[in-house]
Amino acid sequence: MILNNLVRSNDKALRLIEQLLQSGRVNHQDLAIGPVNLYDVAASILAELGETIRSKAQDVVLSGCETAWVKTDEALLRLLLENILENAVKYPPTSGRVHVMIAAACNNTWLVQVCDTGPGIPAHQAEAVFQRFFRIPGSKRPEGTGLGLTIAADAAKRLSAAIALGVPTYGYRLQA
Repeated sequence: MILNNLVRSNDKALRLIEQLLQSGRVNHQDLAIGPVNLYDVAASILAELGETIRSKAQDVVLSGCETAWVKTDEALLRLLLENILENAVKYPPTSGRVHVMIAAACNNTWLVQVCDTGPGIPAHQAEAVFQRFFRIPGSKRPEGTGLGLTIAADAAKRLSAAIALGVPTYGYRLQA
């Protein structure tokens, strides 16, 4: 029991350090702009999250345009999507659902929409979740650091993309 608690505490500390480093790099790394397939990046991240998805018996669906090419920095795009998709998989209950849809939007942009069956975020806190270290008061999920959506928002800003929390979806647009 004590050993398990130590391991969990160590894992949480390592995750916090990793996210702090990611947060610092987002605004300071040079961008390597090139063609990136949005659908392939999302599929790759979901594959990496496969163990978590299977352990929670979640129904995860990726749909939409498989040829969604954008000119962007792939590493930063991956970081943005990792943080959004990790949250989408982390918070729904066992046997929950996550739907990731990639679609063409207006003005030569793409929309990535993530819908999940998690507990949701109250409308009055929709902007606050993008602030550093913000945790929803009374959250029963202590494993978060409060940095994931901050990192995603910073990455989106750096990529000249938009990220927004809607009811009940996450979404952001990237210039094609």
